[in-house]
Amino acid sequence: MSRIYQLFSIFLRQLKLCSMICNCFKGLVTICLLATFLFITSCQKGVNEILTEPIPDEVKDSTLLIKSIKTIWDKGTPDEDSVVEHYWYDTANRKLTITWNDENEDYIADGTKLELSYNAKGLLTHASYIYPAGYVPWEFDYQTIELSYDAVNVLQNITAHYSGGSIESITYSKTMLSNGKYQLTWSEGMSPDNDSTFRRVEFDKEGNALINYVYNYQYPSMSNSEHTLIVADSLIYDAGGSVSKILRRVNYDDTTNKEYTFYEYTRQSKGDQLYNQRRVIMSGIDNIPFGDFDNIVTAAFGPLSFVLDYENVQYSRYPIQTAKARMWDGSFENFTANSEFDNKDRLIKFTGFFHDIGLEPTEYRISYYK
Repeated sequence: MSRIYQLFSIFLRQLKLCSMICNCFKGLVTICLLATFLFITSCQKGVNEILTEPIPDEVKDSTLLIKSIKTIWDKGTPDEDSVVEHYWYDTANRKLTITWNDENEDYIADGTKLELSYNAKGLLTHASYIYPAGYVPWEFDYQTIELSYDAVNVLQNITAHYSGGSIESITYSKTMLSNGKYQLTWSEGMSPDNDSTFRRVEFDKEGNALINYVYNYQYPSMSNSEHTLIVADSLIYDAGGSVSKILRRVNYDDTTNKEYTFYEYTRQSKGDQLYNQRRVIMSGIDNIPFGDFDNIVTAAFGPLSFVLDYENVQYSRYPIQTAKARMWDGSFENFTANSEFDNKDRLIKFTGFFHDIGLEPTEYRISYYK
């Protein structure tokens, strides 16, 4: 099943979401948060250099170099599933290799390898997927992904080549705003029915995502008429740089408006290893709040690149302790997260949630080279 299983699941969830919205607006997706860059070195050498700048004090020790992360979905339920990703660092050639073990192949073919390449600024520029012998890739399994940036390291283009021969390319247009702020805009063709999505994100001068807009047009598969849905999420940050609250505004066909708090979080004051690892893997694009409708990037670089329902916000920068989430029916549900640290204060386990019909537990188990 592998990747196509996931894409099909995402498609089904989008149809379910559209249906809910058309009936009584019950939800959407979006957002993540910012970051910049942190590329670590070869496990054989230890962390003794970063590609373009001096090593911060907190990563001079290779004990912070992550060896693997096991992600477990629906933790503790009959539907529990997991995948393990392993990391190999090649600083000399500015490469990072990820290999996945997925015995059930619900996420990807077991043994699939992803080779990531970075430019002299440490930005992710190329991804190549290598599938195991005997596996026949599906039409929309990734083959390669290319990324390009402007002179100040802001994303300009992503082009994906799929195994079936199709190519998808998206251009990101930057506009400068006041006080050093800027915005990115892009559009997505969402389905064969010609639904389309226009995206706009406003950032502060440090690259923090402030407001995330999704403009979605037409649901011909759901009705015979055209509809417009506009969702705007505002991200509120705490003093430590983590998202503490997400405020949502929803407008449907210019007839109904809703405003509510989508998420509220309390946080740990330590344990930013998952956050840093995501920055390493997705350097250059990790601050962009991709969502369900951003087809190229969703889950392209492993579980830490998942952007459905704010998984990454739960551990960015520090892991959440508690969450209050608005559900599809307008009610609110509380979630108590769990973080475990070793005797070196390294995060070794974090249990957050996947926002589905309920808040389903998702656990990350982290191992280190030393």
